[in-house]
Amino acid sequence: MKNDHDPSHCVLSAAEVCQALGFSRDTLYAYVSRGLLRSAAHPSDRRKSLYDRRDVQALAERKQRGRSRRAVAESTINWGEPVLTSKITRIADGRYYYRGRDAVEHSRTATLEETLALLAGAPARPAKVPAGFAVPEHKLPFDRIMACLSAEAIAGRQSDGRPRAAQLLRLAAMSAAGMPDADARQPVHEMIGRAWSNNPAAPDLIRRALVLCADHELNASAYTARVAASAGASLPAALLAGIASLSGDR
Repeated sequence: MKNDHDPSHCVLSAAEVCQALGFSRDTLYAYVSRGLLRSAAHPSDRRKSLYDRRDVQALAERKQRGRSRRAVAESTINWGEPVLTSKITRIADGRYYYRGRDAVEHSRTATLEETLALLAGAPARPAKVPAGFAVPEHKLPFDRIMACLSAEAIAGRQSDGRPRAAQLLRLAAMSAAGMPDADARQPVHEMIGRAWSNNPAAPDLIRRALVLCADHELNASAYTARVAASAGASLPAALLAGIASLSGDR
C-alpha cells in the first residue's frame, strides 16, 4: 500500500529496513500493507520502494522495549491493527499479488475455482457434492450459507485438505444460489449470477468481485477464520467462524 506523503523522508531501501529491524521481506510487506510503515516509489526505479526512516526508527524503539507479554501483544496488534506475514498475498506500492501474480490482471479471466487452486498451490479439480446434500431452506443467501457450513462442521466429514476446500466452495455457492448443482462443470459465478439476476453481465461481474476478494487480508472475517483455524478447528468450522463475524452490523 503506497502512502502519499513527503518523499524526502523515504530514504531507506528494503534491504536496509530488513537489516535494521530484523525483518524478512514478507514481514516488511505486511507492515507496509497495514499502513504501519510508509513507502514511496524509488525516484530512479519505479519497481523499487524507499521506506520512511521515521517509521523504521519508531518500530526499532518498540522492539527494544523487550518481549514482555504486553510487548508481544503490541507487536501483533499495532495501533489496533493486526499484522501477520503471508506467503500467499503481497500488497505493495498500490498493487497486490496472489503468489506473485498480479491479482487485478488475474481477475480479468480467472474463475474463483482457478483462484482457489492458485492460492492453495494445487491443480484445479472438479468438486464432488456429498451424497444427500440439500440446499438449506432459508430465505436469505447469508442464512443458507451459515446453515450449510454449520451442518458440514457438525457432520465432521473426513479431509480438511484442498479437495475439501473446493467442495465447501461449491456447497456454499449452491447455498448462496438457493438451488442444487445441476452441472458440476458450471463455475460458481455462473450458478450464483443466474440465480440472482437476469442481467447477462451479472455472472462475470460476480466472478471478478469474488476473485478480487479471494484473500481479503485481515478484515474481520478473514482474521476470525485464521484464528479459528490456528486453534485446530476444522475447515468448515473455521469458515463458519469467519462468516459469523459478518453477521454483525459493523
